[in-house]
Amino acid sequence: MTNEFYDKVDPYIKPYSFYKGENTYELLKEWKDIEVVDDLFSASGICGLCGYGKNENGNGIRYEHHIENKYNKNIIKVGSTCIEHFLAETTDNDIKNIQDLIQDRENRAGLEKKKVEISATLKVLKDKKLLDVEWYYRYLSYFEEYKGFSIQHLVNIARNLKKIGLEDKMKYFYPANLNRKIKKGKNKGKTLKGLMMELKLYEFKLIKPCLSSSQIREYEKYHGLRK
Repeated sequence: MTNEFYDKVDPYIKPYSFYKGENTYELLKEWKDIEVVDDLFSASGICGLCGYGKNENGNGIRYEHHIENKYNKNIIKVGSTCIEHFLAETTDNDIKNIQDLIQDRENRAGLEKKKVEISATLKVLKDKKLLDVEWYYRYLSYFEEYKGFSIQHLVNIARNLKKIGLEDKMKYFYPANLNRKIKKGKNKGKTLKGLMMELKLYEFKLIKPCLSSSQIREYEKYHGLRK
């Protein structure tokens, strides 16, 4: 690691460290990788080691890798680049193998979180209050197949939830893979992302609670709603 790196991380990590001296290399030695990763599903986090994401115009880290202090047990969440430092210190792997290891961890973290979100959404869909509403049956099979909803489904769901006073449940719904292409009907060949960009502003506002920060930012930039 370069001197520039050590200078950059010192003010972020020192307050949580046991060592309070001026040698940043010694300071970093008391921290270890604990193989825990959180997937934020959008690049909205801030690296607790170098501060990336704090002043990056809305960009940040998506995956938070946990490191733990060996002495005081404090936890700091760092990005995919900074975690390489701790893996390089504790393994005999070269940088390519370390990056492959990080990618594997991040993939598994995303799958685990997606399972939890899918379970939460199914629970909402099967809410007793919704069982009396015929519209939701049309979307359940789609959700179970694609692990998410089409853009038009989300707009219709938002409208119907509002009618029955359950608009607060919208945060549990989310789109299927936006790169998936429509296979039939009038929108055949279009992607879900393309359909999202075609939404009128009032429709976009309806489904905004279930979109990631990066999806919201992309729509707003496309329509000139932000610089």
